[in-house]
Amino acid sequence: AEQLVARLVTLVAAAWRDRQPGGVSWAYGHAVVGHNRRVQYAGGLARMYGKTDVPDFECIEGYEDHGVDFLFTWTLEGKLSGMIVNLACPSQEVEGESYVSADFWHDAREAIRQRHGAALPILAQCSAAGDQSPHLLVHKAAEAHMLQLRGLTPRQEIGRRIANAVDDVLEFAAADIRTDLPLVHHVAEVPLPVRRVSRAEYEEALARLAEAEATPVTPDQPFEYSRRYVMLRRYGRVKTRYETQDQEPVYATPVHVLRLGDIAFATNPFELFLDFGLRMKARSRAVQTFVVQLTGTGSNTVSGYLATARSVAAKSYGAEVADNRVGPEGGQVLVDRTVEMINALWD
Repeated sequence: AEQLVARLVTLVAAAWRDRQPGGVSWAYGHAVVGHNRRVQYAGGLARMYGKTDVPDFECIEGYEDHGVDFLFTWTLEGKLSGMIVNLACPSQEVEGESYVSADFWHDAREAIRQRHGAALPILAQCSAAGDQSPHLLVHKAAEAHMLQLRGLTPRQEIGRRIANAVDDVLEFAAADIRTDLPLVHHVAEVPLPVRRVSRAEYEEALARLAEAEATPVTPDQPFEYSRRYVMLRRYGRVKTRYETQDQEPVYATPVHVLRLGDIAFATNPFELFLDFGLRMKARSRAVQTFVVQLTGTGSNTVSGYLATARSVAAKSYGAEVADNRVGPEGGQVLVDRTVEMINALWD
């Protein structure tokens, strides 16, 4: 966190110091990157990253969105000076490793810069994608075969697709540069009803806490030590929530909305399941709506996943009470309030 903050402060200061007049344009393209990561089985239960080559596999639980929203910036001479790329997939093609990485966004930036300028600034945004990932759950053998034929890693393949999406729309965006347009920013703290912890969930959390506390591990066992730490935090939060939920029935959630010409940006602090983002986009008056998840924090520093009613009913990671500070009802309140704030920018 210290490393990130130091870099961000430096970048923001440099951007402000070096700012110049220019123009913007926006465009919408497509790149297959994110896939729903929850597998449903006969009986209605789901499993994150579940097996699909088994007899009781029924379906992938939800929708996936391959749309890409672009905002391009230009100099007054019409030279491309930067871009925002917003798509519905977290950057986690590589998981479980112990190094800092931009994941597939590094490869996307490399591919775009090879074609459009070595120093081109590229800001990545993750749209609502709490139930998405870049990992395929079907067609895995076919995908591996194509990667072998192309001589690419999975990250490089995703980078190629995003760069191709840029190329597909850039010519048209360059013909529609705007230099005089409305810029409006509103922020609100939206109270969302918390997902209540039941007595049974509380008792299960106590049992899991006791199990973790009794696990004999030492710091020279990094995996086991880390897992114990995570379990203590995970179920400790459930215990605390149960004991305070009558006194703290809402979760104060910061929401920013910004209008720039015909497009809008809308933030939230959750790992927001895709369907909520689609509801916002479908009802927004903007031509394009850039939903940006994992932005800021609510009244608790861990906002967590915000799952749909369908996913909560099917259970599994991401839709359990330990994962959800706010439940599906709160998710709909977030959608309604965000849409209201966006559309007010056009009044």
